[in-house]
Amino acid sequence: MNDSHHGKNFLQLCLNKRLLDKAQAKDIWQQSQQSGDSPQTLLVQQNLMALHTVHALEKEMRQAQEPRTIAGFRIIKPIGQGGMGTVYLANQVSLNREVALKLMSPQIATNPDAVERFLREARVAAAVNHPNVISIIDVGHAEGQVYMALELVTGGDAAQLTQRLGGTLPETRALELLVDCARGLQALYEARLVHRDLKPSNIFITKDGAAKLGDLGLARSENGDDRLTVTGHLVGTPAFMSPEQASGEDTIDIRSDIYSLGATLFALITGRQPFIGNSPVAVAAKALTQPAPDPRSIVPTLSAQISNIVLRAMAKAPQDRFQTPQELREALQDALGQTPHTNIILAPKTATISRPTDAARGGTAALKRVTTRQWRAPRQRRIQPTWVVLALTIVICGILVTTFMGRDGKRLSAETRVVAADTGTPPAAPVAPPHAVPPAIPAPPQNPSPAPPPPQPVAVISNIGNLASPPPGIAPARVPWATTQGSDAFGHWAIITIKGASQRLRWIPPGKCVIGTPPHLPGRIEVEAEVVVEFTLGIWMADTECTQAFHAAIGGIEHSQKAGPNLPVTNITLSEAMRCTNAISKALPGNPLARLPSRAEWERSCRAGSTTAFTSGDDPASLKGLANVFDVDRGKAYTLRPLHSFSDGFADVAPVASLQPNRWGLFDMHGNVGEYCLGTFSLLKDKQRDPMIGEQEPQVGFIKGGSFDSGSMASLRCSSLPHIGTESRSENIGFRFLIEGRTSDQR
Repeated sequence: MNDSHHGKNFLQLCLNKRLLDKAQAKDIWQQSQQSGDSPQTLLVQQNLMALHTVHALEKEMRQAQEPRTIAGFRIIKPIGQGGMGTVYLANQVSLNREVALKLMSPQIATNPDAVERFLREARVAAAVNHPNVISIIDVGHAEGQVYMALELVTGGDAAQLTQRLGGTLPETRALELLVDCARGLQALYEARLVHRDLKPSNIFITKDGAAKLGDLGLARSENGDDRLTVTGHLVGTPAFMSPEQASGEDTIDIRSDIYSLGATLFALITGRQPFIGNSPVAVAAKALTQPAPDPRSIVPTLSAQISNIVLRAMAKAPQDRFQTPQELREALQDALGQTPHTNIILAPKTATISRPTDAARGGTAALKRVTTRQWRAPRQRRIQPTWVVLALTIVICGILVTTFMGRDGKRLSAETRVVAADTGTPPAAPVAPPHAVPPAIPAPPQNPSPAPPPPQPVAVISNIGNLASPPPGIAPARVPWATTQGSDAFGHWAIITIKGASQRLRWIPPGKCVIGTPPHLPGRIEVEAEVVVEFTLGIWMADTECTQAFHAAIGGIEHSQKAGPNLPVTNITLSEAMRCTNAISKALPGNPLARLPSRAEWERSCRAGSTTAFTSGDDPASLKGLANVFDVDRGKAYTLRPLHSFSDGFADVAPVASLQPNRWGLFDMHGNVGEYCLGTFSLLKDKQRDPMIGEQEPQVGFIKGGSFDSGSMASLRCSSLPHIGTESRSENIGFRFLIEGRTSDQR
């Protein structure tokens, strides 16, 4: 742990023990940053704390930081919190491998039924050996703890993935996940088990993008012989429960889980649960009495194929649903292979459910897994010559797409990312996470052949997590230039499409903001002095840097040294960037005013409500998971001392939106590539003039945000103000644009 972290943790411990109040702790921290002395030293010097108290607190911190070993598993750090306890990243000492170690809360461990459920989860997981079900490693009691060691899955869960992508998943990605889920559910079915709690947060994503079913604590045999719950007690999650489960029936079968997967698919592609109510009971009542809503009533652009799958899986009567997970999987795979204009017939069946044979149960481990990265054509009863030609065409297109995408960003690890457009049809090219609608992806042709599925999502570590906090202020009006408009946890968004390439923008309403460098930070220059700025006009800010794909769609000439459709444009001059924004204005309906942001507008967007050096805090280490910067891996690659003590996974420029957004849903505001901002605004309304400068200042390209190659902490600050000439180029500099909250007839 570095000195900065150690000092901050020490002050936090003092606050927790009420040895200091918040004002004292903040003052000591600021003094420490300015003088370089540790908070502990300053506390003793100012007689705020006795030396022996400091030593006692230091000892307590050391003990808390010492690795703890339980039953041969050395705990590294907490990675999750559940209803029954905490999940830790741990190392299995005997095999030197990382695992997820779940420790039951001591308070809950006093409940025998809870302990039995905890242990039963391990027994269920041990009975099912399948690549799409999280595997169990060990379970037991040790050192007064009830523990369970599980396979470590590092990509988060489907609910988190959906949130990173803006609230919904593209159809193709949702179908891929559900195919994996159906495979895992087939393994449970063959073991004659019912999961009973399938939902997005119980679908876990591996680093290569595969889905695994987890959290088997509510699973039980189909005949209910191992039931622990009291009759009449509702278990599971009402929003995803089948009607028979919501009614409290004693015996439910695999078709109940199929219903839950249908409800899960509904949530992934629409961004909301199928039934909504003021209480769990109200939700369960709707599931019992109302038919499942058509997903297209919420997202009209969804295809008929995926809508039909959801509605059949969520049929009220079990006999009208898919009868086995394999049948559901085949329908999902067929939908993945359909073009947007080809219908898939999914008439409800009335056949009764058949049980797996004992031989089938024993063959679970031998099931072959077709990865979601490889497109699989729909099964045909008869092979026609036309289909042979189509198959050959698909293979050739797949090779070309794979070759092209291989140029799009070199990841240090084997991890890749999800890329897909929110157009209501399977995308023809990848899009970077975490977009609901990605930046600049060519739209599919009128009658496209099915393309190979896109790369899979990057496992993201975030220090600000999902602290989405939309900017306060008035909501935007409907705008004529947007292809789609909506809102999510980060606020309001709009999508523009030009020649098949899309870009999402975030609404930032009028308001006030403190602009400039806080006085306690070293190296502050006079022009960076803090000032309160009032913004009288709302703007729509692009949520990523302009990509090469979008740049090509608006007629830009590419000079970027590293090519890839989802990589940011670089080696562009300020003049060229301004010409691009003019081209955007002319290409959109109503000709809204698109332009580069002013320095004040950019800084407000970067801060996202913060008043610290970076959007995530004053400590550069807080940028981990948020910014692609000169870190440990890049330092090793160039045999130079890294700027930061962490690695973000990229040794070079990264595809846009590879890391987490700030609280307003804007990606790469720190690092990746620097971004042009304007210095003077003689062509704009007076109320939009950048208040930080005088009108006489010459037009130059101010650069904000730093880059993947930033050599100093100061260049990454929200308020940093380096500049470059109007015709200069750099592989470290690109741009993002905004659209003013007005149309051409309002100017």
